[in-house]
Amino acid sequence: MSGYLGSIGFSFPAAMGAWAATQDQEEYRGRKVISVSGDGRFGQYLADFTTAVKYGMNITHVLLNNSQLGKISKEQRAGEWPVWQTSLHNPSFAAYAKLCGGYGRQVTSADELRPALKEALGQPGAALVEIITDADLI
Repeated sequence: MSGYLGSIGFSFPAAMGAWAATQDQEEYRGRKVISVSGDGRFGQYLADFTTAVKYGMNITHVLLNNSQLGKISKEQRAGEWPVWQTSLHNPSFAAYAKLCGGYGRQVTSADELRPALKEALGQPGAALVEIITDADLI
């Protein structure tokens, strides 16, 4: 985790590094790497998903899509300032994952989550589960 170092977009590239670092170690080779991020963070390095597909990286990414830069919105509210310029216009990240040649699935209700995660974790290579979330719950 990168903490508060201003490294937006850290999760998926870090997962790629974790995957690459384990390929020379017999006990870890083939093991699934899991990463989690928000939509703003993942959007910064969206094209990295194509690299994960190209090299068959066994990574499942869980993407929390609330259509905003949620951490920044939360900081603005905490400072009692108006929320300003944090909304996002996103593509369907699940559809994007499929277009890249990976697995992609969008989840819009709680009852869909467990089956979607189970299916994604069972996929070989790059997979993405996009969870549509409520920005007001940050």
